[in-house]
Amino acid sequence: MCSTRPVRAHSRHGCDRSGPRPRGERVGAGDHTEEAMSNPITIVGNVGTDPASTILPGGARKVTFRIAASERYYDRKKNEWVDADPSWFTVEAFRTLGEHVEQSVRRGDNVIVSGRLRVRTWENDKGRGTAVDVEADAIGHNLAWGTSSYSKTQRTESASQSAADRQPQPSEQTPPGTGDGGDAEAAPRSGWTVPLSASSDTPSLVGSDDTPF
Repeated sequence: MCSTRPVRAHSRHGCDRSGPRPRGERVGAGDHTEEAMSNPITIVGNVGTDPASTILPGGARKVTFRIAASERYYDRKKNEWVDADPSWFTVEAFRTLGEHVEQSVRRGDNVIVSGRLRVRTWENDKGRGTAVDVEADAIGHNLAWGTSSYSKTQRTESASQSAADRQPQPSEQTPPGTGDGGDAEAAPRSGWTVPLSASSDTPSLVGSDDTPF
């Protein structure tokens, strides 16, 4: 089943997990024209090939697979539900989305793909023709036909370090009571001198290493 109804509006340039297509990437040998569609499209179908991974010259990862989408209708002559002839698409997933697809999707899976169409006109020694690709924004299993298990990707070490750098650091000033005439044992020589009480306005950083979203 293929649907061209718009999906949730969002900026495709807000993060680097899926797209856009890396600049300078050629569509492929023998392809000479390509037309990108602006309207979002949602495709539901069966994966026909295992995902294949390619590293582009700029270092970005591209993962592709074929999907067959067919409409199911009721045949009154046969008195049963039948599948129409499938429409085949090549799905392209870039960067982190591509990595997750390579690890999660297999041939025969029924999936839902949301993205944008790209129509290619190709020509080679075997002739010429037209192919339809889908540059994916999101891909997931269709839970109407099976179950799936979700595992959230952990934050990278660099991202965790960046978040840690933004946390307030203990004061480097000499704590009260350790100067001239003060009691040297009244407080430690470095770090916080007084623990935060339960009534403090500053929230405790419990589980600060785990992002709650």
